[in-house]
Amino acid sequence: MTKVSQQKQPTEPTGTIPPPPTEQQPQYPGVMHVTGSIVISQLFNNGVINFTGTTSDQKGVSQQPQIEVKTHSSQVVKENGKPGVSTEGQSSSISPDDKRSEGVRNRCTEKYERSLGEFTESDGCGNDENSIVRGQSEKKSDNSLSDPELSTVTTILKSMESDLKELIIKEKTITETVNQLTESKKTLKSPSQVQDLHEQVESNEKMLERVSSEFGRLKQFSTSMSEMVRPSASVVIRPTITVPQKLPSLEEMVVEPVIGQLKFQKKIVEWTNMCQYRVLYRSTKDNLTAKALNAKICGRTNILLIVITNKNYVFGSYSSVAIPNPPKIGDHHVGPDNAFFCFTFQNPFNTEPLKITKKTTSTSLKIYSNKEQSYVVGVDACFYIRANCPSHVPSCFAESFDDPTKKGGLLFVNAVYPDKFGVQELMAVELSN
Repeated sequence: MTKVSQQKQPTEPTGTIPPPPTEQQPQYPGVMHVTGSIVISQLFNNGVINFTGTTSDQKGVSQQPQIEVKTHSSQVVKENGKPGVSTEGQSSSISPDDKRSEGVRNRCTEKYERSLGEFTESDGCGNDENSIVRGQSEKKSDNSLSDPELSTVTTILKSMESDLKELIIKEKTITETVNQLTESKKTLKSPSQVQDLHEQVESNEKMLERVSSEFGRLKQFSTSMSEMVRPSASVVIRPTITVPQKLPSLEEMVVEPVIGQLKFQKKIVEWTNMCQYRVLYRSTKDNLTAKALNAKICGRTNILLIVITNKNYVFGSYSSVAIPNPPKIGDHHVGPDNAFFCFTFQNPFNTEPLKITKKTTSTSLKIYSNKEQSYVVGVDACFYIRANCPSHVPSCFAESFDDPTKKGGLLFVNAVYPDKFGVQELMAVELSN
């Protein structure tokens, strides 16, 4: 018996599978050597291949590695250096897997049948050493020829590699999709949180409706109140005097203090028989200077001056005649005015609004040059308004005016010269019918 280990190993053809394991085993041209028993079954539903490694029988004789390819026709191709065919009744070192279902065997592809058909015409192979030597010698005689069995295995492996690449690509795509879904899941709220958010939105919408309804109700109430305080044109305060047909709105009352108050308006109508007014000048907007005031009132008639002090006392004067142009220097007294008077609306003594007439009407209002830096406007023996220093009330007030209260100059701010007072605002209003 010839030993396998003494046989000269032929050169493996190009395109062979990776080299055998490190354990030294007999080399056979075109034969895959696998250590142990490895079974790779159902290659992507294309067929079944069983790889069996080197084994030893009970007598210690080394048996050749074999490759068995099962098809639905139950054909078996064995490799021992020369292709062969095994019939169904022929014994083999690897018995067919009788337990494999017919469904698995029926999934074999036609390409493997065509490849296997090339080997069906060759002799069968045995398991003895002479068969192995004979196969080696035949292969040795023609090394230039490619091994059809090796080509078949290489084709199968390439098909497997292609399928594996496709699976790797699919797996990568699925993994990316799962990762994206996982990240998206983190941003999702729980059903309870979504319900809470939905309830909050509904609550806010209901609150918005209530606020809108309340706003409309308040607006209607404000309009009704404005109508209540706006007297009708047919209402007569006195036989010869009518109240203004148009009064400022509630907003205008804030912008125009005192003159916007209904109580004050009624008194003005009572004192002047004028029912319309227009604000010409406000020191808080137009500057507290003689030049600024002159620019607004000179050349106009029926001018009502209103002084508001830092302590919210309110007083002033009324001139019915036209205000002349200011002098170039010094001051100028406006000519005789029989309708001229002073008034107090709010004072330290909390009296009712009073109209105070002058004993002599030869003089009334005093205006100053535009170059004047200190005085702004004044009324002889009543008050003097100044820009850069406190204003004052002369102590001779009672001598020039008919004072029904007998308070004298103290009536306006409870102080007479040399005591002074601060001015919060000076207003000039033009009255008309």
